[in-house]
Amino acid sequence: KEANIVHYSIAKKEVFKIKFSLITEISKEFVRKLFKKALPVTLNEMIWGLGMSMYVIAFGFISVSAISSIHIANQIMGLFWVVNAGISNACAIMIGNKLGEGKIEVAKNWGKRFIKLSFIFGLILGVILFLSSAYIPNLFANISPEIKENVHLILIVFSFYVPIKFVNVIHIIGTLRAGGDTLFSFLVEMLALWGIGVPLAFILTIYTSLPLYVIIGIINIEEIVKFVFVNKRFFTYKWAKNLVDT
Repeated sequence: KEANIVHYSIAKKEVFKIKFSLITEISKEFVRKLFKKALPVTLNEMIWGLGMSMYVIAFGFISVSAISSIHIANQIMGLFWVVNAGISNACAIMIGNKLGEGKIEVAKNWGKRFIKLSFIFGLILGVILFLSSAYIPNLFANISPEIKENVHLILIVFSFYVPIKFVNVIHIIGTLRAGGDTLFSFLVEMLALWGIGVPLAFILTIYTSLPLYVIIGIINIEEIVKFVFVNKRFFTYKWAKNLVDT
């Protein structure tokens, strides 16, 4: 099949025919709209990544084992986020298509279904994580009993936040982003991360002797704050619009 595709591509020269004249059709208005929607997404990803690095620095004030523990826990959670990422991207594509077709009410209804779906998956995976949290650390060789216990307790904390995190992501990557409401998503993400999560991480690790899992549980209050804001924003339906018309 691959050979046939290559042969067809070479035989049909128009496949590689690029019309550079189309570049002149890119207007300033198009570029303005593009940057208005895309820039908040870019900044969101960049500053979010920086925030995750700040968390590592904060945990470093506890101990090296604390950094190792949270790193292992995050790697495990990455397997669970694959499911969430898949649902969220599917949400963005499907709802974006309906908004583009002008079927606003269908997009709203699908958004509600995706919220329910993500929350249910979050509950299921949260329960699985909770029940397996004592066994997962044993899969890692050559780590100390302290780190194993830390990972166990951190995973238990994460298990309670999984449904909330899933819904937050379905909005930030899915529903709101599909409607071009990227600026709001960016502001909420930054408010929660840099206004609550990161400051709490440094305050609790430097000025308290609380256990690592307790600190992580408190820091993740930012997810609850995001949950409130993004859900409230969703049900205003300000995001439910055709981007071509905006």
